[in-house]
Amino acid sequence: MNEVVEEYLFHNADYLNWLINFTNKYPIFSDDYFVLFKSNNTQLDCNNAENLYLLYYEIDKYARTYNIKPFYIDDNIVYKIRIDNIGFLIGNLDGKGRIFFCNRVEVDNSLEFINFLDIINFYQDSKLLLKRQ
Repeated sequence: MNEVVEEYLFHNADYLNWLINFTNKYPIFSDDYFVLFKSNNTQLDCNNAENLYLLYYEIDKYARTYNIKPFYIDDNIVYKIRIDNIGFLIGNLDGKGRIFFCNRVEVDNSLEFINFLDIINFYQDSKLLLKRQ
């Protein structure tokens, strides 16, 4: 993963704030829309939407490490994450290519939601372990 992208996704709140604000306006989006229609969107929105796959892979790594089962939509893996009281479904759809999507959803008291702060802590702990080796 690119160090600049890592910094942006996990070391500060910029990406997280963008995701919250963006999904407030567009509660459902996928990265392919931004690849196809760059001229209709800001550069920041395009870049952040295109980086959704990086967030997905970190969520997937965290879930596999802690044996958290995803759920499936038509055989495609989807994770529920939450940031405070805001929930997201983040997953991918395989077809002629792989498309990553994010849907903003209501948070309930279900244990199925992964706390985004736990993912950030996991990521930072993993980076510390790698530096020690």
